[in-house]
Amino acid sequence: ANVGQATYEGRLSAFMVDGLVVRNSLFSGISGSSPADGIQLSGGTRNTTIWPGNTFSGIQQSLCGGVHCDNIQLYGTGPNNTITGNHFVNGDFYIMAPDGGNDYLTVTNNLFDGSSTPYQYKIQIGSANNAVFAHNTVVRANIGFNSKIGYPASTNCLVENNIIINGTVDNSYGSGCIN
Repeated sequence: ANVGQATYEGRLSAFMVDGLVVRNSLFSGISGSSPADGIQLSGGTRNTTIWPGNTFSGIQQSLCGGVHCDNIQLYGTGPNNTITGNHFVNGDFYIMAPDGGNDYLTVTNNLFDGSSTPYQYKIQIGSANNAVFAHNTVVRANIGFNSKIGYPASTNCLVENNIIINGTVDNSYGSGCIN
């Protein structure tokens, strides 16, 4: 709780890691002296599993000043990362992955409760190939499967068997999502 940045932008940062498992951990609050993402995966990190029993709570961009704070940020990752069986609450951006490199990303069996903060697009997955978003419960949060302007479209993404209450799935931004 209230931990600042590690080596990179996350409290837990993985750079060029193959096979990391994160489970039964709490990522909560904001460090006043060093705001940070909960978990940041970058540098081609692949085959990571963030599961089960992790809780992400109170990581709010609105409290981070000029630093960008996400619960989980995937930036320049490799393939086959999985986020499953976690609880996200009282946060502004739960999964921030708009920059591509998220091939075969799997997001399943999570609870995303967006009822406490005003940001709508709490889950952003862009320029992803063969990503799966299934069996999640999403409350008052929108999911973006698309791309940044000028980036390639997401392709072959599967969104199914989710419970979405007061939220939407959008694939229209940038180059959107094909298939």
